[in-house]
Amino acid sequence: MKKPRTQTSFLIFAVALLLLAGVLIALSLPRITQYRYSVATRLISQASQTQDIDQQKSLFEQAHLIASDSNEATGALARFWLDRGETSKAIAVYESGPSPDYNRIGSIALSAQDYSEASRLYQKSSKTQPSTDSLTGEAIALYNQDRIADGCAKAVQASKQSLESQTAKNAVLACIILGGTQAEAISLVGQKPAMSDREIANFLINAQIYKVGESKLMSIESKTVTDWLVLSRLAIARGDTNLAISSAEKGIELDRSNVEINRQLVAIYTLSGNTNKAAEYSQRLQQLEFNKYQ
Repeated sequence: MKKPRTQTSFLIFAVALLLLAGVLIALSLPRITQYRYSVATRLISQASQTQDIDQQKSLFEQAHLIASDSNEATGALARFWLDRGETSKAIAVYESGPSPDYNRIGSIALSAQDYSEASRLYQKSSKTQPSTDSLTGEAIALYNQDRIADGCAKAVQASKQSLESQTAKNAVLACIILGGTQAEAISLVGQKPAMSDREIANFLINAQIYKVGESKLMSIESKTVTDWLVLSRLAIARGDTNLAISSAEKGIELDRSNVEINRQLVAIYTLSGNTNKAAEYSQRLQQLEFNKYQ
């Protein structure tokens, strides 16, 4: 039985209307995206002009909500959390972005000494496309979790992939220093060099093998101002404010005119909310800076 002419005409009209609406939406999408991005940029600019932390947070979150597919909005909110020491929140924001760089995010987790999270992120990068950076990151995260043999295997793999990579070479050398038994590691960088305990500690810390490096530095009896500064920075990076303060205060006892240790104390006391102490060291820092030019 044939459909009535009016019903057929209505269906044709409805389909045509839907097609037209689709075309109009497709044509307007770039303008909508551009508008969303401009609003997000304006909110980010407003956030940078206020000292109110709660207002900053609100503005950054609004920008990210409006333009979650924007690297600018994602980066602004993530950096806000990093500045507050909220690494896990920053990582979550970065991962939600349009094109997350898992090697970079893994390095953030590594710097915060969250080694299991760093392993997860570097493995995610390697799963997509194994690279020297992702393999080296995996090796370093494994060393920090006392999985030396597994870390050595990743370091050797990274170094073979790029013989010119200094970070990969350092990861292989760390394998030897940490007592790894990989024969391939020795063939790549040679035998363990003669190094003092302080040199070994600083090498490992610079290679982001914080756990063993910090332990070796702590075991040195006669510590320098620089030693205490390094220990303070390691402690604050993982959120241990009390240890960071006590380490920096021990350092400043050795040299009250040291600019870096004074700057570290200003930063720590500001972060901990001790405004009186922050002001005290800030004033001393300003005097030291002034004296340099006299």
